[in-house]
Amino acid sequence: MACPVILPVFWLSFGAFSSANAIRLEWKTNQEQNNSHFVVEHSTNGQDFLPLAKITANNLPTLNTYTYTHTNFANAYNYYRIKQVDTNGTFSYSQLVAVNRSKGQANELLRLFPNPASQELYLTFANNSTESTEIELIDLLGITQKTYLLETLPTNLTLVLPVLSAGVYLLQITNKDFVAKQKVVIK
Repeated sequence: MACPVILPVFWLSFGAFSSANAIRLEWKTNQEQNNSHFVVEHSTNGQDFLPLAKITANNLPTLNTYTYTHTNFANAYNYYRIKQVDTNGTFSYSQLVAVNRSKGQANELLRLFPNPASQELYLTFANNSTESTEIELIDLLGITQKTYLLETLPTNLTLVLPVLSAGVYLLQITNKDFVAKQKVVIK
């Protein structure tokens, strides 16, 4: 008889948000059980990671939000992942997120406008991608309100928005190369 595997953490989201002087990482989990801590890891090439900080886990079965602010970033692509460590020492990794800080500019992988938006949202990406891409519009409860599936990702894209209640949403773009997230206000 097989025993069910209980995961110590259910990942809800992980994103990187760039400002003039810092890159803020934010991740959300749910249903934490036997979770010891998280290790924020950083890389400039997407392969060789070094630890930045150890964050003690809340270990609660409810929504858990964690943040880390990185001020000593590289003026290039900065890649991040979160190492989740169980109380027994086993570990797993989050998805990878990246922020482009080339030439010292706060240049994220994604820029969007207008924000607030009502009918259309215009997206500009730092790089195009030949990978299939999923774009999700997620409400504050974590429920996906709209999903867009693209065969490739152009550098410029227009999304026709569905009819939604006014409020704050998360736009999440996921493909093999990166995950980008940004808040969107719908009016």
